[in-house]
Amino acid sequence: MSELVIIEVSYERRTYLKGRFKGKYWALIDNEWSDGKRENYYNLEIYEGEIVTKRDSEHFRKWQEGDEFDEYKCHEPFLTKIPTPVVCNVQQADGTIRHYKIELHDAKLSDFHLYNQLHEGEKLFGTIEGNICGYFKHFDVEQKEVPVEELVITNESEPINDIPAVGVTEVKDDYHRTIIRNSDTGEREWSKWERIPKPIRGRSGGGTGFGLSDLFGFIIGIIGILYWLFIAFMLISVAWKLLLPIVGIWLFFFLLSSLPTILSKLSKWALQLLSIGFILYAVFGIISLFNNPFPSVKRRIAENSPEEVSRKKTDPQYSDTVIAHYRSWNDYQGKKYGAWMEILKSDFTKAKYNRLNLPYDLSNSYDYNRVVYSLKNFDQDKLALLYSVFDSIKTKNNLNEMQFAEMIVCCIQDIPYTLILDNDCNARLYDDAFIQGYLKNGGKCEGYIKYGLYSPVEFSANLLGDCDTRTLLLYTILSHFNYDVAMLGSDVYRHSLLGINLPYTGTSKIIQGKRYILWETTAPDLKPGEIPVEISNTDNWQPNLLSKQIS
Repeated sequence: MSELVIIEVSYERRTYLKGRFKGKYWALIDNEWSDGKRENYYNLEIYEGEIVTKRDSEHFRKWQEGDEFDEYKCHEPFLTKIPTPVVCNVQQADGTIRHYKIELHDAKLSDFHLYNQLHEGEKLFGTIEGNICGYFKHFDVEQKEVPVEELVITNESEPINDIPAVGVTEVKDDYHRTIIRNSDTGEREWSKWERIPKPIRGRSGGGTGFGLSDLFGFIIGIIGILYWLFIAFMLISVAWKLLLPIVGIWLFFFLLSSLPTILSKLSKWALQLLSIGFILYAVFGIISLFNNPFPSVKRRIAENSPEEVSRKKTDPQYSDTVIAHYRSWNDYQGKKYGAWMEILKSDFTKAKYNRLNLPYDLSNSYDYNRVVYSLKNFDQDKLALLYSVFDSIKTKNNLNEMQFAEMIVCCIQDIPYTLILDNDCNARLYDDAFIQGYLKNGGKCEGYIKYGLYSPVEFSANLLGDCDTRTLLLYTILSHFNYDVAMLGSDVYRHSLLGINLPYTGTSKIIQGKRYILWETTAPDLKPGEIPVEISNTDNWQPNLLSKQIS
């Protein structure tokens, strides 16, 4: 006989809505689909947004009123995930606005567009806006009576035989046993545990001989021995002067420990301690050798912070300190270069003092142009060490005019990006989408820097710079080598580019009748003329500086 019990059943209810969506996103370039020139694809991630809608039948449809709005049935769900929960601002019938946080499912966007796009390095930041449709759900719970059949238990059960079939073998460590049939009772049972005999290797009898795996192991062993002999040779050749007295002391205690005297016991303890110390020394020596297999380098490499190296000038009565960074980079053809970027500390101090004491503010673009002109004019004679190293690379590699310019720009493009701000590095202080996204994602930043940029000498000394700091340094260096260059800025894109009058193809701007190819300074491997479509409208780019102005 069945019995009735009460259970709770949940029913999913969906309420569809449509409205207007506006959000902010950041994106990384999709290298698989992009050609890096004219057609680039990005993987978007929307990190904040909101929906604006009205509380009426045109914008809301409850579960009992039907399903999705007809105009959205032909659309596929939006591939980029909408932030969850998303803020939904709903206008009521009386005109008031109520704010909700909802989890929107199967979001579909139509007639959307991207704008306010900013490109920094490999990242793209911007705003997305369009019409949106989706649903949020809730659950109605109902109580129902359902019958439960009475469970009938029988006393009959099939006997369980957990003994496997005859011949089944169980192996444990070096022993095995097998299922056999008892000759007296006929029942299956386990045999006694017996040791597994190991095969005898050899050229006769049951051995397998010298096989391919043995040959392979022998070769690997020989390679391993040669490798460690090489490590030992390198360690001894580098530090033999230090190892020789240690080995001598160890031999002294070894001979002393063999004498049958009271000193023998003491020397044995000393020998053990010395042996342990020697082993530790050898281990640390090998680790050091791995980190620096060629210890002939005389200066440590400082990538991200200035390294000060004391060095005297020609005049023996005067000395100065050199701030040096060793940089290695590749040009667009994959050719590798390496050089020391060096700045005198006294020049660094003067350049910083000059920037901090400039009388201009940044109330308009004219003031900004005066700032970058003053910084360039003051610093251009203090980059002699940098000019010299680039000039020597040109001579050594026999570079032509275009190859020389590419080598210099690639060097600066390769330096890691750092955002320079004239205020605190706090994303909440800025309404700029790129700055907010960059800081929220943990980007490196230098705050409270007057004018929001470093001068050419300062950047060469600290290697901390964003777009206009890099462009100003490149403009200063290339104008020194008599290139026709321009520093270009855009209030619309809030970005800075280099312009150069050379016969490249790609995006360019005509200034005073001359064609300047546009060159991105913050992204490695971006060649001259390869400008992202989002910042390629040349009407939005204006010259801040021109090296060869037509009067």
